[in-house]
Amino acid sequence: MRLIARGGLVVLCVSALDCGGGASRDDGGPGDARPNGDAAVIPDGPPTPGDIPTIAGLDFAAFPTAPARPYQPSGKTLHVATTGDDANPGTEAAPVRSVNQGVSLAQSGDLVLVHAGTYGLGDGSEHIGLRLETAGLILAAEGAVTLQPGASGVSYGIEASADDLVIDGFRLEGFDGQVLTFGRATSPQRRLVVRGVVTIGGTDGFRSQPPEGGPVIEGFLVLDSRIVDATMVGFNCGEGPCNDLRLERLSVSISGDFGSSGADAVAVESGDNILVYGCLVEQAPADGFDFKATHVAVVNTVVHDVGQQGMKLWHGGDIVNSLIYNTHRDAAIVFDGGGRYRILNTTVAYHERGGNAYAMTVGYDLPAEQIRLEIINSIFYENAGSIWLSPGTTQLDVRNSIFFGSGDGSEITWARSAGEIVVGAGNDPMSVLEVAGGGGDNPGFVDPRFSAPDSGDFHLQAGSPGIDHGVVWPEAFPSYDLTTGPRVKGSAPDLGPYEQ
Repeated sequence: MRLIARGGLVVLCVSALDCGGGASRDDGGPGDARPNGDAAVIPDGPPTPGDIPTIAGLDFAAFPTAPARPYQPSGKTLHVATTGDDANPGTEAAPVRSVNQGVSLAQSGDLVLVHAGTYGLGDGSEHIGLRLETAGLILAAEGAVTLQPGASGVSYGIEASADDLVIDGFRLEGFDGQVLTFGRATSPQRRLVVRGVVTIGGTDGFRSQPPEGGPVIEGFLVLDSRIVDATMVGFNCGEGPCNDLRLERLSVSISGDFGSSGADAVAVESGDNILVYGCLVEQAPADGFDFKATHVAVVNTVVHDVGQQGMKLWHGGDIVNSLIYNTHRDAAIVFDGGGRYRILNTTVAYHERGGNAYAMTVGYDLPAEQIRLEIINSIFYENAGSIWLSPGTTQLDVRNSIFFGSGDGSEITWARSAGEIVVGAGNDPMSVLEVAGGGGDNPGFVDPRFSAPDSGDFHLQAGSPGIDHGVVWPEAFPSYDLTTGPRVKGSAPDLGPYEQ
């Protein structure tokens, strides 16, 4: 897999068929998607607070990291090959034939290495194709490996419930139910790594299992993976909490009726300490990201063409170097519940274009809760309506940002208890908001002059009022833009996710 740039977008490619070229790998491991020049969306390597300066207060030490390739297991290596036989011992010279048999022979610390080919999971005796219940196991593909149902009646793909598991480099297709499930009922699952995995179809790509109390999982890394054409939710922590969750270079697209409720690309109903880093949602009937969790940061991420909201954060959080466009229904961004929220170097465009909706809502359902909001170096462009801020938004800093082309002429509506403020081309000037304590140094309601926004290219043209008009924010400011180029190339940062 690799990442390429198309029309200003970052696309995660799985094969030469997807992107018109050969996949690149750094070390011969399967399924890798290391950044490459302008195709990159995040810096390489495990994230650190230095890489991801965020106000969300993340505990980076709690996130799992992927073991280095090639794997060096503490135990033995069991080989699975299409030329094997399940009566074999699983050595390289005498591999087994089925993935199920390779896993059944494995003990903690072992590597089950599946060689190129197509394999069936399960024998039809139950609806789950493969259970991973041995702690400390690595299940990895060597070359292109496709996993399919092994018999009629197998509707679920892999159930991963043990601690310290690694699943690396597989394409799972043909499963009618949940393709990969995680967590366990009796105690939290810990330190699960899913790397280079592609799910095609199914109801949910990745789905949590219901716990009997406490977190369903503590420590989950999803890296360099794709969820394609799930019919319900792509990544679904509907049964939680999901704690210490890191989604890194995850691409999601959901099939289904556009605008239907509940068919989110990524949904976390409860949890804490969540990082979304270099991800892409390019189609979903409902929301792009819906996080009813605490301590959430979304960095270098693109969401477009979803039936409802682009991003929903319910208990504070950070959106940095991101692009959100062609969203629908209530608002492109929803912040609800008390806490601190920030939007930094982000563009929000074409929400419910031609319709009737807010561009963003802050505290709409919980207007009395205390909220602190910062909008810095960002652009809101040709959305249906204004940003609506609740009376509970007691601290507001809108700074070095452009608001242009709202369908109803209003760009920001601040429903203060001291009196409502509405600014926009058809209402009061930006200075009214700034004098009331709402920020400063905003260029006004001017066209940012994007390169080709109707084609999804939101780079700024030469001469744009957004070039060199940003501010190096003193708290938690990134050194890179959406393409991982330098964040500041001129005398000051540019507005939006791209530096020109």
